[in-house]
Amino acid sequence: MVRMRSRQDFWSGLLFIALGAGFAFKATSYPLGTAAQMGPGFLPFWLGLGLSGLGTLIAVLAFSPNSSINPVSPINWRALVAISGSVVIFGLTLRSMGLIVSLTLLISAGSLAYRNVRWKAVAGNTVFLLLFSWLVFIKGLQLSVPLWPIWIAP
Repeated sequence: MVRMRSRQDFWSGLLFIALGAGFAFKATSYPLGTAAQMGPGFLPFWLGLGLSGLGTLIAVLAFSPNSSINPVSPINWRALVAISGSVVIFGLTLRSMGLIVSLTLLISAGSLAYRNVRWKAVAGNTVFLLLFSWLVFIKGLQLSVPLWPIWIAP
């Protein structure tokens, strides 16, 4: 009887298979085209299949005798909620609150994932990411992202 040695690899592999299959399936609703003339569904379809193939390989290797034994650790709900919530907050506030406020909220809420938050480091990261985002997205790519909230912006 073959025994699963790495539950973590097995479940990760199944997750990759499901995500890849979902992307590949959704991509079939767009024209795929050919390798010479790619349609909008070509890249997502093949990337989805590749991800499913990688997931299959990872899940199968979880049964290998050379695989290290590692159990699935419990879910860190604090981190999951903080990181996911911070991304949702950023998406909901970017247009009305501007890049500065929404990115500050993203970093502050995301840092709540850690129990021992060093707020000086969070402030330094916030300043760096604000400058970097302004340089890349507003100055470099010239995206029309508001910098300040709509009631403050000139």
